[in-house]
Amino acid sequence: MEFLFGIGLVLVILLGVGAAWLVDKQRTKALAQTATEMNFTFTERDDALVNGVYGLPLLLEGDSRRARNIMQGDSEGTKLTLFDYQYTTGSGRHRNVHVQTVILFKNA
Repeated sequence: MEFLFGIGLVLVILLGVGAAWLVDKQRTKALAQTATEMNFTFTERDDALVNGVYGLPLLLEGDSRRARNIMQGDSEGTKLTLFDYQYTTGSGRHRNVHVQTVILFKNA
């Protein structure tokens, strides 16, 4: 009985991980389509974007900084960069992964 419970638990975990991966891929595809419709460029990942390029305190937080789903373009004379930003704070059992969407505005 415990063996079946263990197998069931593993299957539930694998289904959860698979579902999260699928949702992430669908979101990336939808954002790429939106970027095309807005005449923006789309890059799936570019970590150089968050390595202090803009000098913003937020982009200097934590470790393992990543930029994903990057959309860049112009709108009414303003350069826009939109991306999902992820970074890690703490370590071991106290490790936290922070994820948020960032919009940068720059006058052309």
